[in-house]
Amino acid sequence: MKRYFGSLSFYRQALMIGVPVMLQSLIQSLVSLVDNFMVAGLGDVKMSGVSIAGQILFVFMVLSNAICAAGGIYMTQFSGAKDRAGMRQALRFKFYLIGAFIAPSWTRA
Repeated sequence: MKRYFGSLSFYRQALMIGVPVMLQSLIQSLVSLVDNFMVAGLGDVKMSGVSIAGQILFVFMVLSNAICAAGGIYMTQFSGAKDRAGMRQALRFKFYLIGAFIAPSWTRA
């Protein structure tokens, strides 16, 4: 069985990374659900507005997570190649890209 699925320590480490990410996503979804329940008594138009805002927030979270994951992939490739300059460049690129993605939302608040 170990030959097909690998060592148990790898799955423990993967779960140590994956479980907090899953919990964050679950909490975000539950907050959106609670928002919908709280506004449900105020009318259809207000509830649809809150629902649409939750969907926009979900898309924003997915895109920002994708940007960070892509930067992380490049960083691990440079780390495997022992290229510290490439790792710094990938980290800067990730910060600049996520900053450019988040900055328009700050100017609207």
